[in-house]
This record gives sequence, structure tokens and C-alpha cells, in this order.
Amino acid sequence: ATIDACGKGGEWEKALQFLRLMVHNTVEFDQFTFGATISACAKGCEWNQAVFIFSVMACREVKPDTVSFSAAISALEKGHQWERALHFLELMSHREVKLDTTTFSAAISACEKCGAWEQALRAFASMRQSEAKPNMVTFGAAISACDKGGQWEKALQFLTMTRNKADLDTVCFSAMISACGRCGAWEKAMYFLSVAACSNVELDTITYSAGISACEKSVEWVRALQLLGGMMQSKAQSDMVTFNAAIHACEECSRWQEALGLFVVMTQHQLKLSTIEFNAGISACGKAGDWATSLELFKAATQSRSELDIATFSSAISACGKHGRWEKALQFLELMRQSTLEFTLVGFNAAISACEKSGEWEMAFDMLRSLTQN
Repeated sequence: ATIDACGKGGEWEKALQFLRLMVHNTVEFDQFTFGATISACAKGCEWNQAVFIFSVMACREVKPDTVSFSAAISALEKGHQWERALHFLELMSHREVKLDTTTFSAAISACEKCGAWEQALRAFASMRQSEAKPNMVTFGAAISACDKGGQWEKALQFLTMTRNKADLDTVCFSAMISACGRCGAWEKAMYFLSVAACSNVELDTITYSAGISACEKSVEWVRALQLLGGMMQSKAQSDMVTFNAAIHACEECSRWQEALGLFVVMTQHQLKLSTIEFNAGISACGKAGDWATSLELFKAATQSRSELDIATFSSAISACGKHGRWEKALQFLELMRQSTLEFTLVGFNAAISACEKSGEWEMAFDMLRSLTQN
């Protein structure tokens, strides 16, 4: 009972101390004691310790039961040890230990986390041949495994296995929508998003992000913006991944004003912007004809202490160059030279182009001659 309490409290080290104390005092062991200790290690993500305790059981001539095996497989799942988890699953069959839903779910989840989708499907097939019944966790892990393997049609098969869609949770639908998105089946992704909503499944950040990402990959910018709008009206918390996917969908369709608008919304929500977001914003400003805002974003990027890269300078130079602001373009080029960044032709070409569009051909010629000399 003490070891079990330690496990529930996340004190795996104390659980091991109690076990060692029992060994020292030659206290008799049973399956429950070992199972509780292994479970404590599993909750503490200490798969090595869990496997070691499991091996001690054999030395103490204590026969592992379903609880002990399940706890060990769960520890291996959290440690991303899918091959070991499947080995324990086979070991249970050989020793004729009953395999239950928890055991199979943990093994399938271990495969899913490591991208071993084919092994996950084999484990699910073995489960169907046993007396164990798959639950929401099992289906979620199987669908997620298909998602990571780009197997949206197989994920769909798992979805049809469930008798009632209301039994599925947010994780299952998120994985299903993501699987469709990876394969460009955005219409299917939208269908499952609507099914989830009709099933009173709470749509979270991951679900919405999966849907927006599906639209992004299929260049469906209008749908992406609609989903983002619905997300912002819901309880789901919008994040950088969500906005970036929507912005990229707009950029792919040359909807620069919409992309810039999303960037403004990001700043209003006080999201912490990284170099990637600043670069996208500066680039969108330049293509939308708003060079002044691109300069403001560049200034904001420096003030936020984001690590400026070649793309940051090149985007700013290009934004100025497209609208004849050659003086500003040259200023950015000089800042780029003074930085610790490796000098590239991208920014240099953008600056030359700025001079050319402004009729400053002598300046462009001088820059070109400087480049050839260096």
C-alpha cells in the first residue's frame, strides 16, 4: 500500500527505497508489490528501472501477472521503446498471461510515438483476435499511428470500426483530421471536423490546428481563415502554429493583405513572435506594397531580441527595393554587412534591384563592381 501511494504521488524513487527496505528485511514479496513498484517507475518515466524491477521478479520466483506486464509496457511506451514493448507483449502470449485493453493500448501507443505505424496496426490486429476490447485510447493511438504514417484511408477504417462516433474523443478526431491533411484530403478533414462538432466533441487547439494545416497544404486559404475565426470565437487557445499555417495558406495564394492582417492579429493577441514570424510578416508587407510597415516590423524584431537571419535582412531589402526606396535598402545592406551573418548574394541582388528601379544605375554599377572585386 505504501509503494502504491508513492506511485500515485509520483514518488518513484521512494517506491524503490521501500522495495529495497523490504529486500533488506527479507519481507515476502508478491505480484502486487512488484506491480506497484513498476507502475511507480512508469509514472516517473523511468523505463530502465521498470525493466530492472521486472527482471528481479524472476529472481524472486514471483510470476508476473497482467498488471505487472501492463505497467512495464506502459513504462516502455513513455520511454519510446516500442520494440521492447512488443517483446513484452509477445512474452505475455508465450507465458499465457491474459492480455487486456490497457496492455494492448500501451503497446500500440508505444509504436505510434515512434512512428512505427505498421507495427501498431499489427498489434491492433492481434488485439482484435483476443478477448480484449479496444477503447477510446486504443483507437486514438491507432489513428494517430496512421496519421504519422500518412495512411489516412487506414485511419478512416479505424473510425468506421467504432459503433458510435460519440465515443471518440478530441485526440481521435485530431489525429484523423491530421491524417487527411497530410495526404491532401482537405475535404475529408473538413468532414471529420464537422462530425466532431456535431458529436459534441470539444474542439481544442490541436484539432483546429490540424484542420487549418489541412487547408494550408491544399492551398484553401478561405477555409483556413474561416476555421481560424471559429477557433478565436471558441474556448480553444490560438497559438503560433495555428496562425503560421493560416498565414502560409494565404501566402501560397498571393493573398498578401490577408497574411499581413493575420500578422497584426498575432501582435494584438500578444503572442511571442520568433524570427520565422517576423520574416513572414516583413515579406508579406513587401509583397502587399506596404514597405513602411515592413520597416516597423524589422525594428520590432530587433527590439524583441529575435535572432535576425539572412531572410530577415533580405526580406526588408526586397520590400524597400520593390517600391523604389533604394536608400533604405542600402541601409539594411550595410546593417547586414556589419552583422555576424554570412554575407550572401540574395540581399545584395535585392539592393541592386532597388537602385535600378529608382534609376540609380550608377549606384547599382558601383555595388556590382564592389561585388566583383571582393
